[in-house]
Amino acid sequence: MSEYAEIKRLINIMSERPLEQMFTAEVLSCSEVDCKVMLGTMELSGVKLFSVEAGGGFLIKPAVGSMVTIADLSKGLQRDLSIVKVDKAEQILIEIDGLKIDIDGVAKKIEISSNGITLKDLFTKIQHMIDALTKGVLVQGSTLAVVAPTVPLDLIDFETQFKTLLK
Repeated sequence: MSEYAEIKRLINIMSERPLEQMFTAEVLSCSEVDCKVMLGTMELSGVKLFSVEAGGGFLIKPAVGSMVTIADLSKGLQRDLSIVKVDKAEQILIEIDGLKIDIDGVAKKIEISSNGITLKDLFTKIQHMIDALTKGVLVQGSTLAVVAPTVPLDLIDFETQFKTLLK
């Protein structure tokens, strides 16, 4: 047994309780990769939102003031801390093979996209098609409805992109 392991063992015996490897703390601030929390009277910074340095395709960013459960991957030494549970989320981001779902509670917005096609762009296309159809139908004094020449192509393009975005 190493000298440090022996010291840890003796401290555990003296305190009559082992160092915890999972604990709950309050979120003080948060960035895109880590956060600062308050554990009792001690501030801990660099608490990772991802369990690995490179991040991943699933992020739950906790809200400031909320409680989080933290795993101490350094077995009680509080050097490698990672959030494993969030009581109140500020943002949820999921990215899988070109599919992206971003729910942002601060901005009160949601983004859904698949391989560069966004739901926002599709709704913008619908609005443009409705505008074109409305202008064509509301020609004063005309009994015939004239449809702008781009509308049929826009409808085909919309249908293709919509089917790409949805299951």
